[in-house]
Amino acid sequence: MALFYEATTSGLNFDRFTEDLFGDSTKLRMKQAFWSAKQLLREKMGKREDEHILAADAELDLNLQQFYQIKESTKRLLDSKSKLHREVSFDFSDLSHLEFDIAELFFDCKDEKKHLQRVMQMTANSFALCAKERQNLLLLIARFYHELNEFYERAVLDCAQSVEAVEKARLDYRGSLLWMKKCSDALDPELRDSNGLEDFRTVQNVVKTNKQKLDVLKEDITVKVDTLKKARIKLFDEILNDYKSVLFKFYEKTADEFTACTEEMAGLESYEIDVLKILLAINEHPTLCLIELDDVGEETEVCEPAMDRIRDLFRFDDEKDEEENDGFDNIELNLVEPPKLNLLKHSNEIGLLSFNDEEEENLEFEEPKSGSSKQK
Repeated sequence: MALFYEATTSGLNFDRFTEDLFGDSTKLRMKQAFWSAKQLLREKMGKREDEHILAADAELDLNLQQFYQIKESTKRLLDSKSKLHREVSFDFSDLSHLEFDIAELFFDCKDEKKHLQRVMQMTANSFALCAKERQNLLLLIARFYHELNEFYERAVLDCAQSVEAVEKARLDYRGSLLWMKKCSDALDPELRDSNGLEDFRTVQNVVKTNKQKLDVLKEDITVKVDTLKKARIKLFDEILNDYKSVLFKFYEKTADEFTACTEEMAGLESYEIDVLKILLAINEHPTLCLIELDDVGEETEVCEPAMDRIRDLFRFDDEKDEEENDGFDNIELNLVEPPKLNLLKHSNEIGLLSFNDEEEENLEFEEPKSGSSKQK
């Protein structure tokens, strides 16, 4: 309030109190304050005002309602934007650092094959571009928050001072109207009371002064509220258009880069995919590729390579290190329930050699028969 009334003076210190020195008397100011306080109590108690007074202030009430809506919505938006800025800034920053680390990891591909090296470099470039565009998006969010905060502190709060001044001026004006009504009711035209007539003229001057001050503030608040609405619309238009364009650019660039990486990866021959296909075939026909350890004879020499691999699988690394350090031979583990193992590479050799053993046994069995027939 002091800022508004100081704006009407020349700015010098002695000029602030000229109205008090050369203006109304102290008694008159006390009466004005009394009727203003009485009008304030009437408003707080919900007393109905005169319809003509309400009709005269209809435009002012509309401007005040629009201002309070702008102030409340801007404050809520600023609070939510502040919370979003705190949360998103940390998340975007961590995600950007992670993408940069992944890009550096893919850039270190000097020892790979030429085609694979090109694919890894393209993937690294894609992650680096995604991190850079994400940081640009974060900068735009921070810019939106700071400009909205500046708009609230400068435009909205400046208009709030004018609104406070016009509400006080309207309160004084309506209080002076109550005072004039009281004086007019007490004035009797048949009685020539000079004191009552003088009081009525004094109140008329007070009402006229308050009316002029209220009209000036009404024009001021109308212009400020209209400017405030246009300024907020322009602010949101610029910021949201920039945010939309940057967000669209972010999704477009990242989609194009990762699509190109996917097309390059389509021609790669993956060793892991071949292994997965083999494992899938084994799962479909488990009886063709799995054998029991009990089915292999103890004296079968062809199973020694497979048994060596089995023993290596069931040994721990510490045992291997101890054997290498001590220099003693491997000890075969006694398996109570030997599991089913995939001996795909050795199953054909086992079947072939076991078939040869059966032929040798048949030959040994046929030789005594041929000798006995000769004796006969």
